Amino acid sequence: MTTLAPNDSFERSLGAFEAAGAERGVGHLLLRLGYSALFRGDIARARHLANTSLAIARNVGDRRTEALALGLAGEVIYTAGDGDRGLALAKQAAAFAGESGYTWQEARMLRRVSDWALDRGDVDEASNAAREALRHARDTHDRIAVVFALVRLAQRAAGSGDRETAGRLWGAIEAEERRAPIAAWQSVRTRLFLARARNAHTRPRTRERGCRIRSRTVRRPNTEPRAGDR
Repeated sequence: MTTLAPNDSFERSLGAFEAAGAERGVGHLLLRLGYSALFRGDIARARHLANTSLAIARNVGDRRTEALALGLAGEVIYTAGDGDRGLALAKQAAAFAGESGYTWQEARMLRRVSDWALDRGDVDEASNAAREALRHARDTHDRIAVVFALVRLAQRAAGSGDRETAGRLWGAIEAEERRAPIAAWQSVRTRLFLARARNAHTRPRTRERGCRIRSRTVRRPNTEPRAGDR
């Protein structure tokens, strides 16, 4: 029995949906292939697939795929180096997802807004977006999204010198961990501690150990599990 790679499976399914004239399925599979292209660094293909998926979703009235395709378009543009446009599209995608009742995608894009606003020096917008993402994550009982929003808020607090708030936020993360394991978060946590170990050899030890651990947090959205799922 031959095991197909994910892209091969998507391509075969895409052919079947196209043959059946199932535009909604075609639009969603193009979206998944677009994310795959983005993760491989094929920006041109990712952009084409995002735009095609977006056009199909709008044509058939598939608001969920439209919200995801808007988000992918923003990620592609931001990755390509156009930060202003990428951030604007992420905000648009978050707003559209909210209007469509697609809370998971709204919270996800708000986390992108938080990261990218911080990259551009807007700490207030970064913090506000992270707080809004946290509210949505709690409303939907999405534990991994709660943790990722808390990580961002802890980072913002630490970056502004508020170690007490950063510590409390990290404590909230640890409390969530104690409730039950969160598999996707554990892999991120491991990378964070490895990064701390590397930095310990190159950065002066100017803080107490506990505060240093609590203040170092996720910096980029690509530490999250790969997106593109509903």
